[in-house]
Amino acid sequence: MSVYRYDSIGSWSRNELSNTSLSLIRNQRMLSALNILNDAMDNSLKEEIEYKKSDIYKNIAILSFKQKSYKNIFDAIKKIKKTKCKHYFKILLSFIILTLRK
Repeated sequence: MSVYRYDSIGSWSRNELSNTSLSLIRNQRMLSALNILNDAMDNSLKEEIEYKKSDIYKNIAILSFKQKSYKNIFDAIKKIKKTKCKHYFKILLSFIILTLRK
């Protein structure tokens, strides 16, 4: 009995995978909306939009890591590096390192 419990703890349920894919779609829609806002806004607010975009890229990378979609992780990391918020890049790298250790 304990062997089956151990296997079920390490696997993802169908609902969890569905929730991560829905969250990934929602984050991509938020990015497209922020790109539209970025084009329409003044320069004073563009810094805040870049900050929010880096947060969304971090969420996309974490969700891609859950889905084991490594190409999307590296794409998100590259886009985080292009934004001006460098502390998110450090947080993301520490998250990946801690997750790989387990």
